[in-house]
Parts: sequence; structure tokens; C-alpha cells
Amino acid sequence: MRRLTGAVVFAAAAAALPAQQIPARPGMVLDYSHLQTDRKYDKEFLVTVISADTNETIFQAYFLDELAKAKHLYPDTVSRREWLGARAVGVGAGANAIERIRNRTIMALSKRVYQQLKQTGRMDDVATYVIVGDADAIYRVEGSQQLVAAETLTVVIDGQPRAVTALHTRGKFARFVSPIIQVDAENWYLDDPDYAWVIKIEQVIDGKPYHVRLGTASTSPPGAGKALDDELRTACRADMYGIYFAYNSAAVTAVSEPTIARVAAVLKAHADWTLTIQGHTDSIGGVKYNQELSARRAAAVKDELVRKYGVAAARLETKGVGLAQPLAPNATLEGRARNRRVELVRPCPKQ
Repeated sequence: MRRLTGAVVFAAAAAALPAQQIPARPGMVLDYSHLQTDRKYDKEFLVTVISADTNETIFQAYFLDELAKAKHLYPDTVSRREWLGARAVGVGAGANAIERIRNRTIMALSKRVYQQLKQTGRMDDVATYVIVGDADAIYRVEGSQQLVAAETLTVVIDGQPRAVTALHTRGKFARFVSPIIQVDAENWYLDDPDYAWVIKIEQVIDGKPYHVRLGTASTSPPGAGKALDDELRTACRADMYGIYFAYNSAAVTAVSEPTIARVAAVLKAHADWTLTIQGHTDSIGGVKYNQELSARRAAAVKDELVRKYGVAAARLETKGVGLAQPLAPNATLEGRARNRRVELVRPCPKQ
């Protein structure tokens, strides 16, 4: 993996969830958007939970763009001890200890660090590793952060935009290379002691701005299939953020499987229903390009439902909407993340 940000942790929350929690339970997916000054498109980084119990949580983390090229995806185990007392909790990938350091990116504050921030207004010696550039150089980054304020941000959680409370911090980190380089950083963490994921990062590395934003979160909630059923039955449409594609690709990724399975189950329960699968994009790439890409993505979702789940092709239509129907401004990372979606539309009689 390239250009993983350091000395920070990711956060997100939902006002309707207990204590703003996004619990690290099996099936959870956090979709982060990254933007650097030398790149003209958002690069998506997924954090997924494979399994979780009282002793440990097993994550998998990867860039969507690099998933197709990866020969192996290595899970990363975070123990309960790390969650409670480490300077930071990380997720990453690697075949051995060296590879884990190379690929690990810090994703959440431990309970100890969170409590220090809440009680004293600062976090000391938050450490991580950051990979920069094509040379895969490993730089140790270490420093402290000061609490600026508690602020309200918006995150799309389980398909719905929700206001969350985030702890905004500011700090200057030392990157231990020769010579030592100072990294200016501002970070926003979910205000939750158990799952303080990072929501937002603003850093300056080698004089270049580096932005990270949690775009969407899927908590894999109990009853997700029923919620989709209810939404299609009453509103006759549903935005699906659990279907993932790499940049400039219409290939459905494996992490999309639970969401597509829910759609298939709803169609099986309602044999008389038909759906139009609409593909939507952000504004990067232009009108014609995005319309064609969104059409291919909608067709790929239909193919998954027909080929893997036996849904009759005649029950599914596809449409590429492209950038024509944004739900949020395309000027921000979080706005573009909200606009990248698959929408299901059911023809309903007029009320």
C-alpha cells in the first residue's frame, strides 16, 4: 500500500446509534476517501471486520484500486488489550512482522488514549508508521495532539446521512528520517470511548496537503434485510452504499457480497417485484464518461444477481445516471462519497 497516513486514527458515528457507536462487529465496513495534491481523483480505502469476540478483532484493510493487483490480503488481529491500553489501535496487512509494520495504518484510538484526550485535552506520543512514495520507505511518526473543540460532522451510516460528534485535535508530528521532518496535522475522532474511529484528517506532508474523510460506514446491523424490504415497499427506492467498485472500474468487489445477497433475498421474498438498478457517480471525469461508467456498474450488479442468485433477468432493468443526480456537493470528499452509490428503484403505483 502507498501513502498511508500516520499518527492519526479514524472516526465516525451515528446520532441514532447508542453512544454514537460504529461497533467493530463482523461485516462492518468503513469506506475512507483519500486525496493528495498529485492525484485528481479520490482513492478509496476500506476497513472491514472479518470476525470479533471478547478477546480479539480481526480486520482486513486495503485500497480498492490495489485489491485487483494484490496476490494476498493478510488479516490483522487487534487484541482486547490493544483496544483498551495501546497508544493507538491499528489495522493493516502483512505476511510477517516486518510487512505488518510496512502496511499498518492507525485507525482508532484506544480507550486509554481517548480517556487522556477527554480528561486532559491532549494525547501524548501517539505513534505510527507511514509509507510514502514509490520507494516504500518506512517512516516512524511520533508526536502529541491537543484538543481544539467538539464539532458536528456528517457521515453516511447504513445508507443515511447522520450528524456525529467529533473531537477535533491539532498537532505537529516528527517524522524520523534524515533530516527530521515536521508534519502538521488536524484530526477528527469519533467521540466514543469504545470505537473512536477517525472521521477526518487534514495533514501537510512535504509541503503537500493530504486529506482523508470517512465517506460511508456500514455497521452490518441486525435486521438490515428487513430494513431494505421496508424501504423498497414504502418509499419504493433505496440507496445502496455497500456495493464497491475501484476507481474507473465496473467490477463488483467481493466485499459487496453481503449487500447484494440482501437485495437477492428481498427479490426472492417478493416474486412480483421488479427493480431498476441505477448507477450514480461523483463529478470527477465529466458527464459522458460518468454516464457510461455508471451504466456499466449497474449492469454488473444485475449480472451478480442473475448469475449468482438466480434472479430472473426480466425482473431487473439497469440505468446509468452518472453525475446527473447528486445528493451532496461534489466539492468535498464526503460529498463525492455520498454521490457514489447504487440506487434501487421499484415501480410503485401512485398514491
